Amino acid sequence: MAQAPHQKIVAVRITGPEQAVREFLSRHPAETAAQKRDGDQISVEIFIPEPLVEQIDQKQLKVQVLYDASARGRERQKEVGKGNRFERDQRIPAGLGTKTREPPR
Repeated sequence: MAQAPHQKIVAVRITGPEQAVREFLSRHPAETAAQKRDGDQISVEIFIPEPLVEQIDQKQLKVQVLYDASARGRERQKEVGKGNRFERDQRIPAGLGTKTREPPR
């Protein structure tokens, strides 16, 4: 099975009339990170592929790119340790049980 090429994911804030925002989310389902209502306008923050930003109807919806979520994710992955944390000069934790020669139940 061939892997799909990775798409750049961006965090965006979409603002517009509630009906237009709901229509966009019904066509492109995404979990909203934050929501704000101001009169008849609603703002939602979502993560979407970058090419989708250009396809949003700019007449009804205002789109603000907040940050590159893919790059932020790669930076956060660098913080994760590599290898086995118990290998160095640290003693491997031992259990409190004792081994017996009894057959298992």
